[in-house]
Amino acid sequence: MFEATWKTYKSKFGGIISSMTFHRGLIESTATVSQIEEFQQSRRIENDRFEEHLAKEDIERYRAVASWLKAADMASEQYHLSKTRAAYPEIGKWLVNHQTFKDWFDPQFPNIPPLLWLTGIPGAGELNCPLHILEQDILIMRQVKQSSHHQS
Repeated sequence: MFEATWKTYKSKFGGIISSMTFHRGLIESTATVSQIEEFQQSRRIENDRFEEHLAKEDIERYRAVASWLKAADMASEQYHLSKTRAAYPEIGKWLVNHQTFKDWFDPQFPNIPPLLWLTGIPGAGELNCPLHILEQDILIMRQVKQSSHHQS
């Protein structure tokens, strides 16, 4: 396959290759040793700059990925979520009223494994749901403590 296709490439590039060979010989015969050394030094400098540029790009890519993967700033997230919840207090409350959640969260009779998977479209309020779950837990714990306190 290669030999069959090389023949067509050889005919297309043959003139270019022989011209480059001729010009190389011309440059080598007319250039002085100092000019060749200067060119080689210039080439090394350009290669070093190119390698430095590639290294900087690698570092930038690494930083971008590391930034994307790093943990969220929870203080900032909490601040923004509390502002949203203050403006829209009903967001996510549907969860604690849903029967699946009630069955899952029932402290006396847990029917469902201890995993509740929430999904939704962006902006549906999934981030507020854990806050409502936490509030519900605190409320239930207070009720349990109060009822045990009254019983004793």
